[in-house]
Amino acid sequence: MVKGLQQQTVKNIESILNLLREAPPVGIHLRGISNALGLNPFTVSRIVDYYLVPFIEIKEYNEFGVKAKLIRLKAGKEMTIAADVLRYLALKERIKST
Repeated sequence: MVKGLQQQTVKNIESILNLLREAPPVGIHLRGISNALGLNPFTVSRIVDYYLVPFIEIKEYNEFGVKAKLIRLKAGKEMTIAADVLRYLALKERIKST
């Protein structure tokens, strides 16, 4: 386990990854993830921004005064699970400490 990462955060990461695997190819909006999983939008945004960036693509739209972020898993990352994210974070932590 990565130092300081709560078990609930790991569960939320896994839930978001599961939802992204089932999402349409174009992706899913942050608010859609939040609504589908019953999570606070801030929680979803924080997880996406801090933990999932290496595994996802974010497409930002700004049409007709409406801003939207569509998120999907990167090509080749469709089978990413929470354990993969934790391994990445642990490696990043080790590199940072050296």
